[in-house]
This record gives sequence, C-alpha cells and structure tokens, in this order.
Amino acid sequence: DIITNRRAYRRALRHLGTTSRFSNSQLYNLLAPLPIEGLLYMMARTEDENIKKALSTYITRLRGLTPALTGADLLGLGITEGPEIGRVLTALLRKRLDGEISDKEEEIVFVREFLDKHGKEGPPASS
Repeated sequence: DIITNRRAYRRALRHLGTTSRFSNSQLYNLLAPLPIEGLLYMMARTEDENIKKALSTYITRLRGLTPALTGADLLGLGITEGPEIGRVLTALLRKRLDGEISDKEEEIVFVREFLDKHGKEGPPASS
C-alpha cells in the first residue's frame, strides 16, 4: 500500500537521488521491499532522469531475477539443511544481480567452492 509505505518510498528516493552509482544488488535490496505500484508512481512523478533509469532497471531487469538453483538443489549439493540454505541462496542472487554468475553451472561451481571453503554448515552466522 502506497500510503503505508510512504516513509520507505521517501527513503528510497533520497538514496536514489544522493547516490550516483548503485550496484544491481544494492538497487535490488533498496527497492525489492516496495510494492511495484509505488515504484511505478515514483518513476512517473520524478523529474530526475537518474532516478527514472534506476527504477526502470530494477523493474525491467532485476525484479524477477532469481538463482537457478533451489533449496532442494543446495541440499543435493551437500549444504546442510537450515539457515545456511538461505544464506547461500542470498549470495547466489547477489552474484546473479551483479553479473558475477550468469548460469546454473556457474552457480554450482560457486556452491562447490563455498563447501570447500566453509564446509557443509558454512561460516558462522554474523552477529
């Protein structure tokens, strides 16, 4: 709901207006929590071409992007069931968004390297 999320929209506009360059994952993290209707409204209302471009990039290229691997795939590759699955999926999405990984095979390589480095349980959760 646009009215309920008004503060979040203002925050997003402020960040978009003051930061000249966002990585795709930063842009995604800023805009993903906001309903699409509000983003379209923001895009229609703003006169700042950089903000329009960032919103358009998110809506047309980033919004629907997901890792090719699923939680079930990660279990099959040896990741232990639990919060680590979510952390690995988040890392895969970030790498997809930023163009560091482009297909399922590269995701599998990333997961195998992750397992070699951290083991099945992964690194300790940050506090």
